[in-house]
Amino acid sequence: MSGRFSWFDAGPGGGYRMTLTYDDESTPGKSGENYDVVEVRFVSVDEPRRLVEEADFVSVDPELAGTMTITWALEPVDGGTLVVITATDVPDGISSRDHATPFASTLSNLDAYLTRGHH
Repeated sequence: MSGRFSWFDAGPGGGYRMTLTYDDESTPGKSGENYDVVEVRFVSVDEPRRLVEEADFVSVDPELAGTMTITWALEPVDGGTLVVITATDVPDGISSRDHATPFASTLSNLDAYLTRGHH
């Protein structure tokens, strides 16, 4: 997948809107043919340890309706930082695999970014 922000506001009460497009054009999206649109609000920012977001997919499918909560928890460990992502109140139409794969990719990209010295 690749992602594109329509807008991003990192300030208190902010959030973002992102379009995620599947690399495989035959993969059906939640919002359109092969893409997902997600609208996110920052509920709580406890720097530098915790970020809580509420996320909604833009979709006409009732199985994808509803607000899920995504919590990013960061904890210092020897040699780095442990990042734990938890998703709750996930709509019925979104499987565990739907989350595991992109979250793993996100964490891998973050690791690669920080390993190159961008911190």
